[in-house]
Amino acid sequence: MKPGKSGRITARATAARGLAGLFLWCLTGAAAANSSLSTTLEDSIVSFLEAHSDAAPEQLHIAIAESAARMGPCRAPEPFLPGRSQRVAGRLTVGVRCPGDAPSLRYYQADVAVEAPYYVATRTIDPGETIRPADLRQVTGEITRLAGNVATRADELVGRVAVRRIAADLPLRVSMVAEPRVIERGAHVRVISRGNGFSITTEGKALDSATRGGRLRVSTDGGAVVRGMAEAANTVVVGR
Repeated sequence: MKPGKSGRITARATAARGLAGLFLWCLTGAAAANSSLSTTLEDSIVSFLEAHSDAAPEQLHIAIAESAARMGPCRAPEPFLPGRSQRVAGRLTVGVRCPGDAPSLRYYQADVAVEAPYYVATRTIDPGETIRPADLRQVTGEITRLAGNVATRADELVGRVAVRRIAADLPLRVSMVAEPRVIERGAHVRVISRGNGFSITTEGKALDSATRGGRLRVSTDGGAVVRGMAEAANTVVVGR
């Protein structure tokens, strides 16, 4: 008995459903592959930024602004930072080389937030005042939104001198303080000349101000002008 018309339609419908299922499976598999490759690319960028940041990975919050899937797969991503000495913080551009894939060179925007402890002033500090531990309070926040060189360690501040007026609760920057001067210009100083097997001490007058370890000129009592290093309060070493 020959198959009727209804039999032919049923066979064709079954075949069509099979082809549709196969096509859907292919699309699903391709999407999963693209998703996996996209995740690999984004993970590679994040790992690269973590490795090139001064902050610990747990202090970083990194978001890739543009989906990597839009540019197709990148099976062997090689991230890099365009330009020179780009700071890994805030909004920045990350380049990625994709050997064997198209496009082979890509650029992505990344937002890097750093959440870390830093210090604020507990009181108003006037210029020339020495910073004490009691003048500092540690807080935690996103330091990428603050001005550059914010102080994240107490030893960057304690014992140093304020070079400008610092308001209470203001985040402290390393540039707001300086090493205290151990010698002031015009001060009477002791000059120690050291060499192989000898040490001679004379007196003189400082022609410059200097912090510990700084260089300055001294007019000796004998009338000579020498250069030396400020070793301690009103003490200059010549010859080393």
